[in-house]
Amino acid sequence: MRFTDSYESGPFGEFVSERRASADTNVSGLSARHPPGRYSAKPTDDLVIGVNIGSCSVPIRFNGGAGWCSGVFVPNGFTVSAPMEPFECEIEKEDQVLLISLPTEVVSRILECGAGSVAAAIEPLLVSPHVDPFVSSTTKRIWGELSHSDRASALFVEGAALAIVGALERLKQPQRFEVKHRLSDSEVGRLVDAIEAQLDDSISVGGLAAQIGWRASHMGRAFAERFGQTPQQYVLERRISRACHFLEATEKSIAEIAYECGFSSQQYMTNVFSKRMGTTPLRHRRARKLA
Repeated sequence: MRFTDSYESGPFGEFVSERRASADTNVSGLSARHPPGRYSAKPTDDLVIGVNIGSCSVPIRFNGGAGWCSGVFVPNGFTVSAPMEPFECEIEKEDQVLLISLPTEVVSRILECGAGSVAAAIEPLLVSPHVDPFVSSTTKRIWGELSHSDRASALFVEGAALAIVGALERLKQPQRFEVKHRLSDSEVGRLVDAIEAQLDDSISVGGLAAQIGWRASHMGRAFAERFGQTPQQYVLERRISRACHFLEATEKSIAEIAYECGFSSQQYMTNVFSKRMGTTPLRHRRARKLA
């Protein structure tokens, strides 16, 4: 059974806000909100990437195919659940998640293993939530392309799915640099919450470090090791994400959005947004309204 079919027909179905699929690639996705609670789903034929697209960190316990584990599901963080394995999770507060399913035949071909061995091949990725900007942003791009039915979108989805599997394989490799000071799940949650609360204002590395009682230099290195990007890069990504939300869900002016997302001016937000998203804020808004 495909993941999206199992999800909608099971206990999660009532929380689905939107479903998209690509008939040409067998890649599909769901957007959902889950209230606090414990949930379980039957085994399916897909590897599933779940990205936290909300603005809050969520304490989570889950079993994606390698036994129960726990961690903090930070904004833009993601979990991996294996094909042909049951999925279970417990969340302490509401989350907003984007779920993209990748066909087992695609995953097993890239990992050079049998379909029944995918869980074993990716086991190191099943034991905690992760943070990787490439995986999260590419998952979101797949979601966007799934709203189109043209051949170009199908080709993009197919290529992006392969790239995600490659990125997951890379994440299994040992860290290149040893970091003496590592952030705990609690410290990660406090940092993420502090960033979200201050997105409309200036945010400094020193100010964030003070939130958890660390030196700025130590926190910066530990943050980069945990999140795969510097604090400044993470803050900018969150500002762009918030701007996208306001553009799609409100009628606020571009200038208002720039101010509420912590950009110094409308022009600066337009420049940064265009470089990161490949289009201007106004064109992004118009495209989403037409979709």
